[in-house]
Amino acid sequence: MAQICSKYLEILNNDTLTESFMGDYSRLSQIALSAPSDCPMPSIHRQQIRQWMYQCRQGTLALLEGLQESRLRSQIHAEFSPLGWHLGHIAYTEAYWLLHHAEGRELAGRYQHLFAADGLPKAEREHLPPLITLLAYVHAVRQQTLETLDIAPLETQERLWLWLLQHESQHGETMSFLKQIQQQHTAEVCALTSIHRHPARLHDWIKIPAGEFQQGSDRLDALDNESSQHWVDLPTYWIDRYPVTQGQFASFIQAGGYEHSHWWSADGWRWRQSQGVTQPLYWQEAQPQHPVCGVSAYEAEAYCRFIGKRLPTEAEWEKAASWNPELGRSHPVPLGHGTANANSLQL
Repeated sequence: MAQICSKYLEILNNDTLTESFMGDYSRLSQIALSAPSDCPMPSIHRQQIRQWMYQCRQGTLALLEGLQESRLRSQIHAEFSPLGWHLGHIAYTEAYWLLHHAEGRELAGRYQHLFAADGLPKAEREHLPPLITLLAYVHAVRQQTLETLDIAPLETQERLWLWLLQHESQHGETMSFLKQIQQQHTAEVCALTSIHRHPARLHDWIKIPAGEFQQGSDRLDALDNESSQHWVDLPTYWIDRYPVTQGQFASFIQAGGYEHSHWWSADGWRWRQSQGVTQPLYWQEAQPQHPVCGVSAYEAEAYCRFIGKRLPTEAEWEKAASWNPELGRSHPVPLGHGTANANSLQL
């Protein structure tokens, strides 16, 4: 991240940027390049939120590593904003809810118009400030929110702080696949990592016994469309243990799956014809054991019909992925941190 760090050094030695673009925000010479360790934290939970915010921001900034400013400004896809806009929007949303809405502070007018979700149309979001200025704004906001965290009434605001973490993570996910599209357009598609498992095991099914499970979540970090938690009764069903691989999906392509309408729903076939789709986005035949990526719901549905299966419902997927019948409760496991067993999906 050498290029980004060099920008930080410029910011830290340029108070004019602070005064010009930050309004009443504190001078950028006060911004720390790592999580502050000398601030008194009376609550362990405040420290946990601070750590999560730091880790999340490191992941966001890592997405900018090695990118030219022209790429940060360009609109990669008509339905999405430029990469740099997402960075500014993350900071604006944080400032709006924690500094403006909660504390009544004034926001920088130019950024309110530029980075608000209901501001400019996506096609007009390419007119971004220079990267050094954008980073100045992002980190000035973060400095203020960390100071606010020290005194924030978490008993009433905890859900808001956790939501802002999710908000940044979601935009980081959007930035990730926009980078993938951009790399594809410039013939810089990176190598994918294969699943190192015996090919025969990729066809494993697991049986999900009939019975009730609790769907949804009432946790503080749950989104509104996940609540409230409720009991759902499902019959016995079977589900593939592993994601569909590119090698498996290749059989659909080779059999003319994109040429015959009988595998597709009516809406799916109209979409395929109007978009001229002949294979998944990011398609790489050289990676047969890698999970297929860039597949729309229409393509996934057509593939399932082709092999005589169907997509799981939301309830079926959630039960298979997270419900522990022995404990009688959901037990979601973060990606890459689970221990496989005979009855677990390999996510």
